[in-house]
Amino acid sequence: MVIPSLAPQNEGVLFETLFDLIPFAIYAMDTTDYSLVYVNRSMRDRTGAAPGQKCYEAIYGEDSPCFFCRMRELIDVQGKPKQETLIFEHFNPLDDLWYQLQEKTLFWPDGRTVKYSIAVEVSALKATQNRLAEAHAELALKNRELENLNKEKNQLLGIAAHDLRNPISAIAGFSELLLLDGMDAEVKQMSSEKIQELSHSTLDLLNDILDVSAIELGKLALERAPLDFTQLCVSRLDVFRATMAKQKQISLQLEVKENAALSRVNVDKQRISQLLDNLISNAIKFSPTGSLVEVFLQYHAVPNSSVELRIKDHGPGISLDEQGKLFVMFQTLAAKPTAGESSTGLGLAIVKKIVDAHNGQIRVESIAGEGATFIVLLPIA
Repeated sequence: MVIPSLAPQNEGVLFETLFDLIPFAIYAMDTTDYSLVYVNRSMRDRTGAAPGQKCYEAIYGEDSPCFFCRMRELIDVQGKPKQETLIFEHFNPLDDLWYQLQEKTLFWPDGRTVKYSIAVEVSALKATQNRLAEAHAELALKNRELENLNKEKNQLLGIAAHDLRNPISAIAGFSELLLLDGMDAEVKQMSSEKIQELSHSTLDLLNDILDVSAIELGKLALERAPLDFTQLCVSRLDVFRATMAKQKQISLQLEVKENAALSRVNVDKQRISQLLDNLISNAIKFSPTGSLVEVFLQYHAVPNSSVELRIKDHGPGISLDEQGKLFVMFQTLAAKPTAGESSTGLGLAIVKKIVDAHNGQIRVESIAGEGATFIVLLPIA
């Protein structure tokens, strides 16, 4: 029994039929003049391209070879096929779709060198990849944020362990002195004053730590109410005149413009008091004994109703390089407080958060060696 041969009479027709059944765009172009020599059904249906047309005209609507065409990577200097296959992705602006292209050069039956291309539409896959990449980037960002929070937590614990232990130990020591029988009145007075001083500094640090925790948890809520901004500045300066400024013999000077307009300002009194305390105490800390700290207050009606607060010291100033560290949690400057006062790097960061919560702005103007001026602008409309 003779089994008839299943070999086709015309292999070209068979391959052309098979290519027409494939749902991907397949086409071949002459490498010398960019004319199409073959397109399968999927390609014809998608673009309307036909043999004889220029590849760049039929597929991309261009009037010259496409800038992204990589044909020269597939043929040698004599125009002969290289034994290479290119696989790359390309976006077609005509149909707003992404394609993965696989290209190779071969000899056409008549001896011409042609470039075969298979184009698979991968827009859905590309969109999924983009979503995955975005999710990965977001996850990486969250991981960095968690790492930073963990780092800040450890820094906060370090500050609490160091900066709270020392004053509390000192308070305990001075308290024991007060309990001793026959203690000299002058020593008792000194011990009482030290206990009061250390208690206030410890309380300030605890408040800073609690505020940092509230800020990081997004709980820096404002309770706005009308207040006399000038009177608030006067009362806070009076406190410092009796404490820090008195100890360093520093004069505190207040200048006010447009005072009547500042009598009913709608802000959070507690937070603005905290802002004033941090900025004034910083100015005193970094000012030399016997110098001057100037506070300037002004109302601006235009372009929007706002309060401008300036606090100027005559200390060592802040270099341009170091100004970038300001308002960042736990950052301390090279310049140190002039009388050895403590500085945790929390105060200005909290001030920045308070200003931001009021939709305001804060900046510093300073030249190293010539003091610093902190400028706060708070909208009050």
